[in-house]
Amino acid sequence: MKEELKAELKAPYAYRQDFKVKYTGSCYCKAVQFEIAQDCLDSMYCHCETCQTLHGCPFQWAAVLPKDALQFQPDALQHLSWYHSPSKQMAHAVQDRTLPCKVSCNKCRAPLMDEGRNMMLMLPVYVDFPRAPQPATHTGSSASEDDARESHESETGRKEIPAAWKAKHHMHYSKRVVDMKDGLTKFLTRKGEGECNDEGNPIQNSNI
Repeated sequence: MKEELKAELKAPYAYRQDFKVKYTGSCYCKAVQFEIAQDCLDSMYCHCETCQTLHGCPFQWAAVLPKDALQFQPDALQHLSWYHSPSKQMAHAVQDRTLPCKVSCNKCRAPLMDEGRNMMLMLPVYVDFPRAPQPATHTGSSASEDDARESHESETGRKEIPAAWKAKHHMHYSKRVVDMKDGLTKFLTRKGEGECNDEGNPIQNSNI
């Protein structure tokens, strides 16, 4: 249903000066910047076909946050779009969106998060986690090729993901396009429903 009140005055679209910032993040083009007040409540890999097709990837890494633990910078709202996948309708103003919806940057098209009634299912890849030192490498490629790559990739090392943000389980594993032998708990559908092994076979006598 559509928001009945002025949604721009409610979290996560209301900007609060007293917001306690623990993490920052942004989309690919930096037009949409946001702040996070706490670690996520849960983190998982989702293999559902909606995530596969809307993100163009085998699975999605997502984390759960309360709405009031996240806020966008004020100038970010003009660069946001909201997509309601059940109706296949796009909204370009926050008051016109229908929940639940997928929130993205309307410039670089980066898919940032899903918005529900009380929670956000955000993509941690957009969070500015600390980075490890970049190891020295020699690619053997030409200077022009290296320059082209560096225009898209930072010279710093990979992100160091805090333990709270690392994925704890796989969901909708029955829809997977690749097997994941990572030691994480796997569910055929939602969390807690149909625990299975790495090959997608149900685990008998599961207490879940």
